[in-house]
Amino acid sequence: MARKITLTVPDTLYSKIDQWRTGFNLSRIFQDAIAEAIHKKEAFQERIAEDNSLPDIISRLKQEKAGWERSIAEQAERAGALWASRAHYEDLIITVNTSSEQLFKMPQIQAQITDILKQLSTFPDVFITTVQDSWLRGVRNFWDSVRDKL
Repeated sequence: MARKITLTVPDTLYSKIDQWRTGFNLSRIFQDAIAEAIHKKEAFQERIAEDNSLPDIISRLKQEKAGWERSIAEQAERAGALWASRAHYEDLIITVNTSSEQLFKMPQIQAQITDILKQLSTFPDVFITTVQDSWLRGVRNFWDSVRDKL
């Protein structure tokens, strides 16, 4: 037995539907679309049930995210230390004595961060602070290891 339902659509879509109504079986289109959407949801739920529970999946993804963040931070810190080891004395002094907020507005420092971001091609913008903080930590660690020897 078939049952009727009421479907609400925006006026602009209704105008288009009305124009093309004779060329489409609207009931069949809706039935196919909703059946496909339900199938996708059910398949997703089955995959979750078969593989792991949702809390297990979330835990695994959190661990992977933390590992990824560590990797990004380590790469940025190494890049900061490398930059510091090659920097002119004046640039190094300016860098270690400038606030982070001001430092990352400086074009030459922005260029360093941009280079790191290019190397991390899969890097999402949400980690920009991680990259900046880690790069600066690398610079400061280098400075701490050499300043007493200068």
